[in-house]
Amino acid sequence: MLKKIWNELRRRFSFLDYTIAERIRERGGFIGEHVFIGEDVYVDLDYAFLLEIGDGAVISAKTMIEMHDSSLPNVNGRGKLKIGRVKIGQRAYIGVNTVILPGIQIGDGAIVGALSR
Repeated sequence: MLKKIWNELRRRFSFLDYTIAERIRERGGFIGEHVFIGEDVYVDLDYAFLLEIGDGAVISAKTMIEMHDSSLPNVNGRGKLKIGRVKIGQRAYIGVNTVILPGIQIGDGAIVGALSR
C-alpha cells in the first residue's frame, strides 16, 4: 500500500526524483539489469523506444544518446530526418562526454573512449 502511494507521488512530482532509466523505460526503451547511467546523461526521450541498453553496461557522465538527427533538413533546407535504433551491448563501457548518434550499435564488452563522437 505504501509502495503504491510512493510510486504515485513520484509520478506526480517526477521532476523531484525520476531517474533517466525510469524515463527511458516509461517511453518504451529497454534497459537491462545492473546498468549504470552517470550524471548529466542526455537521452533523446522522444525516440526512447528505439534505445536498447544491455545488462551490465556503463554509460558515463555527460554522454549524449540521440536516436534522431535533423541536421541535413535544417542546414540544407532539404533532406530527410534520420531516425535509427541505438543498441548498447552487454557490459559495454561508454566513456565520459561521448556522443552516440542514430543507427549506432555498440557490441558486447566494447569500450568507447571518452570524448568519442
